Amino acid sequence: MDQLRQTLSTTNNTYVIRQLKTVFSISIALLLVSLYASFTSITKLINNSKSVNHTNTVLIESENLISYMKDAETGHRGFLLSNGNEVFLEPYKTSRQKVLTSYANLKMLTEDNTLQQENLRQALNLINEKYAQMEITIKLVKQGEFGPRYEREKNEAMLKGKVVMDNLRNVISRMKGLEKKLLDARTKEQTKYIVYTPPLVLVAALISIHITVFSYVKIKQDMDKRIAKQKIDEEKYLETS
Repeated sequence: MDQLRQTLSTTNNTYVIRQLKTVFSISIALLLVSLYASFTSITKLINNSKSVNHTNTVLIESENLISYMKDAETGHRGFLLSNGNEVFLEPYKTSRQKVLTSYANLKMLTEDNTLQQENLRQALNLINEKYAQMEITIKLVKQGEFGPRYEREKNEAMLKGKVVMDNLRNVISRMKGLEKKLLDARTKEQTKYIVYTPPLVLVAALISIHITVFSYVKIKQDMDKRIAKQKIDEEKYLETS
């Protein structure tokens, strides 16, 4: 009798261990898949967020550059209208370094973008041309030779400067247009990861829980049946012995 019980107990233990191994293996596999999916999605989300921030930085810096050029233009115009009041030249004098710093930042931020590097090359040429034009009219005013010749040269230089500034605005606008396209694409990509990552993790977790609960119930039912069968076998053994 004792030998029979030991044999049945060993069989049940072996069965339970085998079932538990199967359940834990499946649960661990699903957990690893869930972790991998989560890690991948979160990593892509972080990288995409960095790309979005990078694009926004380029847009802000592009706006800064054109804003500093407007400051220079405003100071220059005030100096001309006041017939040489140096106070108005202050924005002009401080703008040059700001423009060059902004340009250098844009150059670095877009170093991996051939189109933007070409736009910046054109922008730098226009910036230098615009400052050269403003220097000409500033020198004319400082010479103090106001008359028909002065008015003619000043108007010619200012008309040329307007064309240069319009061209610079177009280049910067083109740069911003390219960056906005990148921003739209990156924002869509970011939204996709934000939308799909949580459900993916949740579904994997629910499947893992479902398998665990189902396996527990199944093992318990099988164990109850085996215990009941063991009792019947013991009773039959007692009857025949």
